[in-house]
Amino acid sequence: MERISRSILSEAALAGIIQAEYGLTEIAAVLFWRTGIAGNDVYEILADGSKYLMKIYFHKVDPVQVAASITLMMIVKKHGLPVPAVMLNKNADSVIHIDFPEGRRLGVLFEFIEGIEPDMADEADAFQIGTLLSNLYQAFDTIEEKLPLRSIGHHYLVQNAIDQLSIYLPNEKEKIGYLSNMGKELWARLDGTLENAQLSYGLCHGDFHTGNMKKDKLGHIHLFDFDACGYGYRLFDIGVYANDTWKPTTREELAADRKALDLCSQGYTYQGGVTGAEVERFYSILGLRHLELLGLVLRNCTILEGRHWIAGNFEDTCSWFKQWVSLITKESD
Repeated sequence: MERISRSILSEAALAGIIQAEYGLTEIAAVLFWRTGIAGNDVYEILADGSKYLMKIYFHKVDPVQVAASITLMMIVKKHGLPVPAVMLNKNADSVIHIDFPEGRRLGVLFEFIEGIEPDMADEADAFQIGTLLSNLYQAFDTIEEKLPLRSIGHHYLVQNAIDQLSIYLPNEKEKIGYLSNMGKELWARLDGTLENAQLSYGLCHGDFHTGNMKKDKLGHIHLFDFDACGYGYRLFDIGVYANDTWKPTTREELAADRKALDLCSQGYTYQGGVTGAEVERFYSILGLRHLELLGLVLRNCTILEGRHWIAGNFEDTCSWFKQWVSLITKESD
């Protein structure tokens, strides 16, 4: 029986691990920065005159997914794309193992990228982001073997959330059924049209938004956090990026998301750019993204924060979905 569900490594303990694993000697600072919604702990490290970022993964993550995502990141780096370098330990390993009370966790040390979050409304930034995504897919397409990464499909985007909701809110069958049916319908708009619509499919970043980007002092935009990468419709990356308003409930907010899509598309030239079929299905991605994140937070944040927030979050999600479906239905009429 698991007795400890969650623990955090002290800064002093991590300093000792970094010295032992990476041979860094002059460690000036180890700062616990944050815990993300995926349950990963992030630390800033200043050692031997350089700055690093250490990510210690939640003990329930799939180690195969983590290793493959780091491999993918290193491949992309070799293609010259602006992503942080993955630092190898003394044994030339990119992923290290750290024992915790709850079980073994994985750690990865990255180069730290200084900068600010790019501005989606800035035409130059949006153009550069579109170009970056095009170059990313071109690098992905050079990988001949299939990597052991998740499928960004119906089960991952929709069913994970439905399964978790059924556990935590067993008396909400009707509303859970509504979200399940909406998820199936939104997914069918993508997956049911593969043969007659031009929807690019392949390796995706999986979490392509400006929160995972930094613009350095020279104006170059860097991309990081490949944890969610997998195989799926590449419209998912584009849609996640362009969802600027998070939960749009007005035509003006939908227009803002569409504008973000249009600005990014000017720099996106992969396979001729964003297709008409992808534009038509853009709004479906917004709903699928919310279900994906609902499943993620239910799986992880119940351990991080308890269960007090679940019912309220669920009600908000159901309420927004109904408003949003009505809104996009009117837009398509």
